[in-house]
Amino acid sequence: MPPNSTDLVRLARLDATLWEDSRYVYVRHLYYGWREAPLEEYVWKRTHKPIGQGGFGAVFREECIQGSSRGAVRAVKTLQKPTTSNAGSLDYSRELEAIARFSEPQYTQYFVKSPGWYETDDAIFVVMELVLHGSLQQHMGSGLPEGEAQLIVAQVLQGLSYMHQAGYAPRSQASRTTCLLFTKAQSKYALALTLYHQQRYSEAERLFQESAQQREKVLGAEHEDTLRSKHRLADTLRK
Repeated sequence: MPPNSTDLVRLARLDATLWEDSRYVYVRHLYYGWREAPLEEYVWKRTHKPIGQGGFGAVFREECIQGSSRGAVRAVKTLQKPTTSNAGSLDYSRELEAIARFSEPQYTQYFVKSPGWYETDDAIFVVMELVLHGSLQQHMGSGLPEGEAQLIVAQVLQGLSYMHQAGYAPRSQASRTTCLLFTKAQSKYALALTLYHQQRYSEAERLFQESAQQREKVLGAEHEDTLRSKHRLADTLRK
């Protein structure tokens, strides 16, 4: 029988002690077997400067400085716990559940893996594998080989399908439609960039047009992604 949602989150929780100085934040993990004494001890450190920033927190790069994984690196995503003023802003338990479920082996091709999470009084910390070569957005500007672009689009859509099947999709039909439109727009833009750099301008023009329309519908006319699609479309029309 597969573990239920509560078990997934509980089993993924890591023992952790945090402290810091003016330069670094340190995290100690102790791993226990059936005895009371810990079997393994690891210490990780990170600077106070994040490598990425989101609406609910930041992402940091950590390096192991003690233990058998010494020299290894990982990413840690922070999620600020809701306060009285923003109690409805984020259901972090739902996010922890999804991260734990999609870290299972059958989803390796489609999701970043997380070995667990820990917490303090005011934040949740989600440990994740570090993607060393940056985000997809960083690489799209120079175009991608068509085969790679098609593979990425297929993986994104398959990942979205797994999320729907597992019940992690938006509840309302309107929200599901918006989510699907956004995913299609992002995928079309990536493929259009590849075609543009291959000088296949007529094919790129159609996809830039469609991505611009879908982004405008989901994000609004003045959003930077919508404007980026329109700029690329205008540039393609000049070719």
